[in-house]
Amino acid sequence: MLLIDSDVYRKASSKELDAITVELLFSTIAKMAVLARYEKESKGAYLLEDTFTTGNANQFCWVNKFLLTHKKDIPANLDYSETYNWVEAKQKIFIRMLDETLGDKRMKNDCRS
Repeated sequence: MLLIDSDVYRKASSKELDAITVELLFSTIAKMAVLARYEKESKGAYLLEDTFTTGNANQFCWVNKFLLTHKKDIPANLDYSETYNWVEAKQKIFIRMLDETLGDKRMKNDCRS
């Protein structure tokens, strides 16, 4: 579902948070925590990016960009550091995938732009 909503994340990345985007932020953090935990528990047998096409990497990059943009908006008393560390690591992987595949070319709604 995260990939299907990549346009929502793309548009929400450049917006100030409102009631809807706050809910989107916390819902997305929860989903990412599940994915991170699944990868961790698989002990390397499953890596999200191993199943991704270039388009998928770009879509997921927008999800991560939304989370990273609004990281500063999370109340200090809530600790999502482990999830955010995973998101930051994945973002580097997805950007590297896009760079290796596309080079200087840009796809429609390229996350690197």
